[in-house]
Amino acid sequence: MRRNHVLLILAIVFSGCGDRELSRKAKFFYKANDHLYAREYKEAIEFYTEAINVDQNFKDAYNNRGIAYFEQGKYFEAIEDYSRAILIDSAYIDAYFNRANAYIQNGKWERALKDMKQVSRVYVDSAEVHFNFGIIYNNLRQYKKALDAFGKAMETNPGNPENFINRAAVYYQMKDWEKARADIDAALQIDAEHGYAYNVQGLIFVEEKKYQEALSSLNRALEREPNNPFFLNNRGFAYLGLNQLDEAEEDINKSIILDSDNPWAYRNKGIFYQMKGDHESAIRLLSQALEMDENVDRVHFYLGISHEQRQEKDKACQHFQSALDAGDKEAAERYRKECL
Repeated sequence: MRRNHVLLILAIVFSGCGDRELSRKAKFFYKANDHLYAREYKEAIEFYTEAINVDQNFKDAYNNRGIAYFEQGKYFEAIEDYSRAILIDSAYIDAYFNRANAYIQNGKWERALKDMKQVSRVYVDSAEVHFNFGIIYNNLRQYKKALDAFGKAMETNPGNPENFINRAAVYYQMKDWEKARADIDAALQIDAEHGYAYNVQGLIFVEEKKYQEALSSLNRALEREPNNPFFLNNRGFAYLGLNQLDEAEEDINKSIILDSDNPWAYRNKGIFYQMKGDHESAIRLLSQALEMDENVDRVHFYLGISHEQRQEKDKACQHFQSALDAGDKEAAERYRKECL
């Protein structure tokens, strides 16, 4: 599961452009803002560009054009615009905040952290700032700092269910199922319709090998967001636990079509092939998942299994050792049996 599922708050800036007799750049800027609020991002970008053509140092236009690019999923272009705004004004906190959010979406955690530290000098006790720190530290696997950040976000904004959901995701990574479940229960008390809460709840059930309960939770998540690739992938994994391979394959394939950059989906597709006895395909997909993200859970263990089935003992033992180093108890048993 990806741990960075958040509702980002973007700073939309309105420049002070004088009285009613607006300059050309101000007219373009206000037209662009109207399109931005109407979610007409292509038109917004065109008008912000016109404003920038009039004034190459129009920092607010760069910032807001970055927002339009962000909303289109064009994070590289958004980062470029936020960076241009910061070059014009190195104290432009809104641009730092927005660039941090773009870095979060791109998985550039260290860069996001640097920008958020800049923002936190001005917004010392902001729920949004604490929340972003929690997301960043979780993905940097600095779990204690992540828990502290989400705790501060809860103190500042106790009614936001996403604070509880994301803290539950941290506890999930720490394999503290009881605390994760308590936070999900708290989130659902605030918002009983939140799909991500049911998603994390389903993942906890999977870890406890309660696959039917997991399926029930993940179905509820998908009722709210039928095309969410992460929910589909996680339900596919629950189907694997139930040995319902056709259903698993359908969900995992759809997840990959919707998001081809999720290493966990390739891991699950590899497990699918492993369960089908196609170890060559399993190794190919599991290796792809590992190449995409070396921290994908248990991928070394599954690679060890498939190499073992192909009578490739040296490779199997290398992967079992890596899994053992990561604290995989099942890998420890396998290593003692096959490699010592």
